[in-house]
Amino acid sequence: MALTALLLLLAACAAPSALIPSPTSATTPSPSTTPEPTLSPSPSPAASPFLEPSLTPIASSILASQTPGEAVTLDCTLLMQNIKNGTHFKSRDEFSITWKVRNTGTAGWDPGSVDFTYLAGTRMFQYPLVQLQGTVAPGNVTLLNADMRAPRNPGRYSTTWSLRQGDTYFCHLSLTINVDS
Repeated sequence: MALTALLLLLAACAAPSALIPSPTSATTPSPSTTPEPTLSPSPSPAASPFLEPSLTPIASSILASQTPGEAVTLDCTLLMQNIKNGTHFKSRDEFSITWKVRNTGTAGWDPGSVDFTYLAGTRMFQYPLVQLQGTVAPGNVTLLNADMRAPRNPGRYSTTWSLRQGDTYFCHLSLTINVDS
């Protein structure tokens, strides 16, 4: 059964695709009699039950302290932020945003290898990189702080921060504020 499904899958991948005629610059006095391309029928799910699962690869990272083959995930859940999105500030007001997050991944966050950094949006920060206060084990909670200054001009501004380990950015946290004149 599995061999039959594999053969059907390979046959479907190797089947030639229908060619779609490209337009030409010549004009014809009467309507063309070229047949329209049609779609080839696909095998029904009953005939090939192994075609439904996604073959999309899942990315994971390995830390040096882990045993080979043991996947490590870096993730968090936002529990609270001290400044609500949409809060109003006056031009150039200074403020500190604090996000309370839980480490929901399988790897700890060590201050020597994980940073809290500005990622995108308006550059309201006073310092673009903040060191963690200590190691955050999986399941534990920590506070992530960033000192900010409201932009000079009135308007709506957003900024996004993230934890970063090497080239991996995770735990994206955003704030949107309004600046009044």
